[in-house]
Amino acid sequence: WHEPAAFHISSREIRPHPSAAGVLLVTATFRNDAAFAQAWPQLQLSLANLEGDSLGLRRFSAREYLGSDPASDQIGPGQSATISLAIVDPGKRAVEFGFEFR
Repeated sequence: WHEPAAFHISSREIRPHPSAAGVLLVTATFRNDAAFAQAWPQLQLSLANLEGDSLGLRRFSAREYLGSDPASDQIGPGQSATISLAIVDPGKRAVEFGFEFR
């Protein structure tokens, strides 16, 4: 079973990286709200400007957003996980950050 719409972001923060210039630190927590365990999703992060024009889009594997391979190949129902990514700062043009699961 695979229901990407059942993954929900409960918190997120995007801020300048504390020790690397020109880098943003993206952190978020998400939860599997499905009634069943499912494979770790891909995380799609998109950036857009004030007019809604895309500035970038990338999909990250669980290993990338968790920092290592997950202990299990599935995330259980009701289980939460924390995302941490360092991305290149696109500058002040980026005003919208979108999170989607695939």
